[in-house]
Amino acid sequence: MSFLLFLIASCNTEVEEPELLIFEVDFMFFDKVYVEDEIMMCISELSIMPTIIMIDAIRCNNGSQPKREGIDYAWKSDSPEVAEVDSYGKITAKSVGQATIEFTVTVTQEDGEPVSKTASRKITVVEKPVPVTAVTLAGCIDELFVGEYFTLTAFVEPDNATNKELEWRSDKPEIADVVDNSGNVIAKAPGRAVIFVTSMDGGKIAICIVTVMERP
Repeated sequence: MSFLLFLIASCNTEVEEPELLIFEVDFMFFDKVYVEDEIMMCISELSIMPTIIMIDAIRCNNGSQPKREGIDYAWKSDSPEVAEVDSYGKITAKSVGQATIEFTVTVTQEDGEPVSKTASRKITVVEKPVPVTAVTLAGCIDELFVGEYFTLTAFVEPDNATNKELEWRSDKPEIADVVDNSGNVIAKAPGRAVIFVTSMDGGKIAICIVTVMERP
């Protein structure tokens, strides 16, 4: 979001024609952050012409804040309990919710009058995702006859993992195949097959080795 403010001083035939001042303020930010994240916004200024000032804030890794005479910066959060921001632009995500961060720049004109402009961004704070650390299998039957079936049960660790989605597959589905996402396995032909279950988060794998035999 950018704002443009055109400031034209009043004039008459006894004074020189004033210059046109274009005053632009903006800052870039992520729409979503995680609880306990800390993000430092640094101010960068780019003067394109003597009469044009562009003031931006960007994410950076240090707290350097360049100062320029006649230009002041201010940061504000409408919900500091969700995301607070200090006077240097350091944003700290505190709790789940939404907050609007405002970046205000005040420029003092040659006549001494201050003019302010504000840019704002709404951010959403969410809980940090809990990654999957391991996948285990229960119910593995290592030998069975053609036509038999059994059910594998997969356990995702930790219990509070954010994404518990799993993918099932067999390396030889013509011998033993997983028929659904519930871990049901059917024996089709004599041979040996490996049943894999893989977590979508982190790619953690567990296996069950199956030997299929003809019925006597």
